[in-house]
Amino acid sequence: MSIEEKRQRITKLAREYSEQVGLGTIYNKNEINKYLNLSIEEKRKLTAEECGEAAITLSQGAIYIQKEVNILQTDLNWCEKYIDFTIANEVLNLSTQYIPYENKKTVAIKNNDVAMQLQKIINDINARITSVQYIPKQLHELARAYSELQQTKRFLK
Repeated sequence: MSIEEKRQRITKLAREYSEQVGLGTIYNKNEINKYLNLSIEEKRKLTAEECGEAAITLSQGAIYIQKEVNILQTDLNWCEKYIDFTIANEVLNLSTQYIPYENKKTVAIKNNDVAMQLQKIINDINARITSVQYIPKQLHELARAYSELQQTKRFLK
C-alpha cells in the first residue's frame, strides 16, 4: 500500500468516526456567507426568529470547520509518526557526538525520499490548519452575538 493510500485510509476512518458521533455534513456555505456579510442595516431588520436561525447556522458552520481541522490534525499526526518510524534507524546511525534530536531528524528526513515526501505533506497540512484554526471560535462568537440580538429583539417586542 502506498503512502497516499495509507493516508486516505486514515482520513476515511476519521471521517467515518465523525459521522458515527453525529458530525456529518452540516455545512451550508451560502447560508453562512449570508449571515457573515449582512450590513448593519440588514441586521437591524432581522426578526428574532431570523437571528436565532443565524446563530444556529453559524454554530453549525463552526462545528463543520472544526471537524475538518480535526481530520487534518489526524492526518498530520499520522504523517509525523510515519516519518519517525521511517527514519528511526537513520537517526540512530547519525554521529555519536551530541547533536540535538531535531537536527538529526532533519538530516535523516533529507536523506530519505519517503520521509521527505511526508514532510512536504506535513508542511501543506500545517498551512491549511493555520489558515482556518481560529475560524470556528470566531463563528461561535458571532453566533453568540446573533443570539444576544435575538434576545434583545424579543425583549423589545
